[in-house]
Amino acid sequence: MKYIAQFFLLIAVAVGMVGCEEYEVNTFEQEDSFVFIERSSFGIYDTDVDSLEIQIGIAGLKGEEVEVEFSIDTLGFGSSGAVEGVNYEIVSPKDNKVIVEEGVGFGKIVIKPLVNDSDLLTNSFNIRLVANSADYPMDVDGKNDAVVDIFEENPISIILGDYNLDYTSAFLGPQSIGQEIKQVGESGTEVEIALGGYLDGYTFARGSVDLEAKTLSIPFGQVTYNKGAYVMTLYGVDANGPIFEGTLVGDIDLTTGDIVFRGPFAIVITSGPGTGNPQDIYIDPLFLKE
Repeated sequence: MKYIAQFFLLIAVAVGMVGCEEYEVNTFEQEDSFVFIERSSFGIYDTDVDSLEIQIGIAGLKGEEVEVEFSIDTLGFGSSGAVEGVNYEIVSPKDNKVIVEEGVGFGKIVIKPLVNDSDLLTNSFNIRLVANSADYPMDVDGKNDAVVDIFEENPISIILGDYNLDYTSAFLGPQSIGQEIKQVGESGTEVEIALGGYLDGYTFARGSVDLEAKTLSIPFGQVTYNKGAYVMTLYGVDANGPIFEGTLVGDIDLTTGDIVFRGPFAIVITSGPGTGNPQDIYIDPLFLKE
């Protein structure tokens, strides 16, 4: 009883405090009703089994059945605009008219992504509300359109991320240093590799991925470091000395992401103090995915 009495006392105090001030009740009238899309953006992978469901709602008091018409376009997306029948399929409604049933408050657009051979990692389109049978406003707070992004499952995701570079240094013996591979642009083949470390960070190289051949190819002769007094360049190396032209090739394990390079390489100082000397020679290099 003590706790119940305290509870009602708190309510009485709160009501008394409110009663001491003038306030205005914010009421929702029928004329305030509007149609809206639940969110301004949606995303789905083209390999997803489940379809994307987009809810169209009615904010109103009557709860009557309302038919909402929508349109689809790719304005603003250029060549990355999604194509119906190629990138996606509208499962329902087939006539671009959503029925919001009486007393329910929501209807839905169901979109199925389609797997395709697009060179782009993302294809997009707009959904816009264009009319409704109750003539409710559809431009309240910008809730009358939404962007749908269809993402292609990144084919090279298996080799992106953090690695340990294990190798034998020509000067220091067995070594293991943290590295990283990042994607460059949306080509689906070009990557940037942290390839060895030096002073304030890493030396970086560009390479290309061939999933069919299961290889990562990194051209020799590219500058991998250019800071302060030092410029460094990637070269191959064999028993005869440095290899200035050609490619460092790594074999990719598409299950683990590990990369075994077919030969050694060197990061050589090509400008600055010690020009001509290798920063290190990497023997039996192996990228192990973390």
